[in-house]
Amino acid sequence: APIWFKCFVTFSICCWTSVFRLNLPNTMLFLVVLLSFNHLFSSMNLIVYSTQDACGFNCAKFLLKQGFVHQEPVETARGKKRFWLNGEVGVLETSERLSVDGEYLSELDVVKKAGLVIIPYRHGSSNQRQVLTAHATGNFSNSAEYGGNPKQLPFSCAGALKFVHDFFQSNPFPGYAFDFEVNHHGPTGLPNPVVFVELGPGEKQWNDLPACEYLSK
Repeated sequence: APIWFKCFVTFSICCWTSVFRLNLPNTMLFLVVLLSFNHLFSSMNLIVYSTQDACGFNCAKFLLKQGFVHQEPVETARGKKRFWLNGEVGVLETSERLSVDGEYLSELDVVKKAGLVIIPYRHGSSNQRQVLTAHATGNFSNSAEYGGNPKQLPFSCAGALKFVHDFFQSNPFPGYAFDFEVNHHGPTGLPNPVVFVELGPGEKQWNDLPACEYLSK
């Protein structure tokens, strides 16, 4: 967390304790609540893509041309991951199928520091309608068929989802519709909101380079 946020937390605890004369357990509870919203005060947004995912990989090709500068690789238990930065936006490259194997991201400092995690990804469906979709992650039931943990709903960001919707409505991409999807896969254990933006329904769309360039915007 940035230093100003830590100072804010410390000052708030002092005020809360002195004004309400709270005992130690209640003070600690207040601290936990404040820190749980740390992501709201973060200055960096993080885009994560996977080299296993054709749509995400193609989007990253266009995205990284937008002035991103290569940084030191991010050390993880699964090896070093390439990382780029452009102002307050970072891009992290992974090699996992993120919907089913992305829970380890919650262990990374670069993820913990992000206010929002955005994942460009492939959308699969038996419906052959060409579509751009957006959704938060999570599983409402005991089923975790498509990844993530059962009955776990992480933070979501309605503002980011609305932005994607409004962008498409203002700048529709020819031949594609826009849909919101219900939460239905992982990663569900990240400490910050996660938004998937996807193209589908199949391989043709995942490799539609003009559509991927549009999604990267």
